[in-house]
Amino acid sequence: MIAKAQPTASHFINGAYVDDPAGDAIDCIYPADGSTVASLNAASPATVEAALAAAEAARKGWAATPGTERGRILRR
Repeated sequence: MIAKAQPTASHFINGAYVDDPAGDAIDCIYPADGSTVASLNAASPATVEAALAAAEAARKGWAATPGTERGRILRR
């Protein structure tokens, strides 16, 4: 049996973990024995809109970041 692996929240938006109880429940199944190791919530339309707004707000700053620095950030 594998240990439970419940994440802090189902989504990560704008540098913060966000749970969305309005989204449908999704069980994460361990394929070796069929046990549920975590339960997440799908993103509701409101959470999707929040994620899109955060991405749009960050876009200009990210585009202005030199490619070398963006690569370093992504590797971290």
